Amino acid sequence: SFRSAIAFAGTHHRDLVFQAVLFALLAGVLLRGRTGAEQAHREGQVAGVSPIFGRPFSAALLLAFLLSPILYPFAPLMFTELIVVAGVIPAVRIVHAFAAGPLRTALVPVGALFLVDRLTHVVAPLHVLWRLAYLVEITAAVALLVWLIRATSEERLSEAGTDDAANRRVALGARIAFAVLTLAWLASVTGWSGLSGVLASGIFTAAYAAVILFAGARALRDLLFYFLRSRLARPSRVVESHGEEIRENLGRVIDLAALLWWTIVVLRDFQLLEPAKSAGRRLLDSGISVGAISLDLGHVLAFGLALWISFLLARFVSFVLDREVLPRLELARGVPYALTSLARYTILFFGFLFALAAAGFDINRIAFLAGGLGVGIGFGLQNVVNNFVSGLILLFERPVQVGDVVQLPAQSLYGRIRTIGIRASVVQTWDGAEVIVPNGDLISGMVTNWTLSDRRRRLDIPVDVARGTDPRHVIELLVGVAAANENIVADPAPVCFFNGFGESSLKFELRMWVRDFDVGLSTRSNVAIAVDETLRREGIQVPVQRLDVQLREPPN
Repeated sequence: SFRSAIAFAGTHHRDLVFQAVLFALLAGVLLRGRTGAEQAHREGQVAGVSPIFGRPFSAALLLAFLLSPILYPFAPLMFTELIVVAGVIPAVRIVHAFAAGPLRTALVPVGALFLVDRLTHVVAPLHVLWRLAYLVEITAAVALLVWLIRATSEERLSEAGTDDAANRRVALGARIAFAVLTLAWLASVTGWSGLSGVLASGIFTAAYAAVILFAGARALRDLLFYFLRSRLARPSRVVESHGEEIRENLGRVIDLAALLWWTIVVLRDFQLLEPAKSAGRRLLDSGISVGAISLDLGHVLAFGLALWISFLLARFVSFVLDREVLPRLELARGVPYALTSLARYTILFFGFLFALAAAGFDINRIAFLAGGLGVGIGFGLQNVVNNFVSGLILLFERPVQVGDVVQLPAQSLYGRIRTIGIRASVVQTWDGAEVIVPNGDLISGMVTNWTLSDRRRRLDIPVDVARGTDPRHVIELLVGVAAANENIVADPAPVCFFNGFGESSLKFELRMWVRDFDVGLSTRSNVAIAVDETLRREGIQVPVQRLDVQLREPPN
């Protein structure tokens, strides 16, 4: 066995060198990460330092050897055993750093049982020795499980203060393993060695795989956390604004992949993987047939899965373009939104085609569907197609853009564009209502866009003063008040006109340009207040309309 392992290693020396280099790189990253994590902890940026950085060589060794099933799918027994040993020992050390209570105590005997289990695989050709070692291993495992079940009872966990989810899951797993190993022990004693081997091997493999994959998943999660806080990822706007969300989502993906891997390993060791595959294929092939129409579950699931992936991909690409790529380019206003929308629609379109192909639909029949769609357009889909084409025109021509303030006289609508969709756009009015406007109305109708190319807006404030006031002095005062406001632009400068005479007043009009449409109303109010205060301070009276009433006695 050793000679076979050495010969196999000689033929795969490049893969071994690759793993060694990967181990060295990961160890260096983890050592550097430990320094950064300790500094961040001292500065109060993180609550604590992950135990992964306390065991950098164990974590690097484990992550490097997790690639072994991919690199060596047909390795001999002894080589596989050495690889597994190289992975389990650092995994036990990592889990020991995270565990608490009975689970932490049980890890040392679990490691010893693991070495005994590996020994039983090596001495399998020596049947008598294998039976003896196997029986000792099962007996020791049952004894350990009995202690673990007692130690993880609710009373013990509550007394020790370790009644957490991890220990509760360990308690449930210990009870299941105890039942299966007891059956395996009875089968071994009564001569059913084949059944005993399947049951015991499955339980041992499930436990060791859980330790390895849990440790590997935690190491990857902590490495990801370190990377998102490193200098390499810091310039990214997406990481800066959504770093925590990215870490949580990728962490869930890592945990899900580890769980799936563990399930496959356990089913294979219990010799249930092939039956599970066969049952799954039969389930997916099941369906119903009505005349010439045949519908099976596999095609339906494939269609739904392809659409779901398309939507996720479209959202991801739109998010990256909108937050990371396009803001770094000097593009005209509205172009980033148009490019993002076009990319999203393109992905959804090809995703829909892929979903049809996954469902077993012949793509060549799309021409037939296009003909049917043309007939539908002729009978009643003109408005839908018109709005769709208008949506494309809005994206490319950009007469209105997201964020613009528009006014539609036809609908007496005045508000801000929130979204431009494939069929309709959403306009939010000033009182908070959201109005769905077909895209065709924005293209074919008359639309006033207050912020298309310039967000400045002119404000006019009429002012009347009493007769006898010096008009030049009033004009000077009003222009000075407008120029003193920070929201009023200097070019064009504020101006004031003397518009004529009223019955008992002099009429003036103050005209000024505000720098941004959004602050127009507040600026108008502030300037009007400042005008009133200035006129009062200068002793200039504002005429008040008076009404003379004559009282007459009613005729007799």
